[in-house]
Amino acid sequence: MRPSPKVLWPACMSALTLFLMTNALAKPPNMLGTWCSDDGREILYMEQNSIGFNEHTVCELPAPLTIASEVKMEISCANIYFDGDEIIREFEETFLFAARFFAPDQLTIIMDKSAEPTMFRRCYE
Repeated sequence: MRPSPKVLWPACMSALTLFLMTNALAKPPNMLGTWCSDDGREILYMEQNSIGFNEHTVCELPAPLTIASEVKMEISCANIYFDGDEIIREFEETFLFAARFFAPDQLTIIMDKSAEPTMFRRCYE
């Protein structure tokens, strides 16, 4: 014998409410870590106090990164090279940086207002 809809409805609503509340309270994924562009040309390093691209580009942040589903900030980037004990900074430039989760292990990155977004996936090395 099947339960009547009057019995099933409250149970279904309770389960749905719990599911929605749990997802609403869940923290967004963490952006910190290593990210690889879909085309394999770039690596993005996101740390709490800095962002780096590939081997030599380091960006200073105005504030530490926090756990969020989207980040927008102006960052100052430079190519960094070492000459003995001396650190050489070249090609310094300020950018508007925007990162947004597209999926839990996928980010879209924009490095200027006019730029097209670049898709990055979490790298597992």
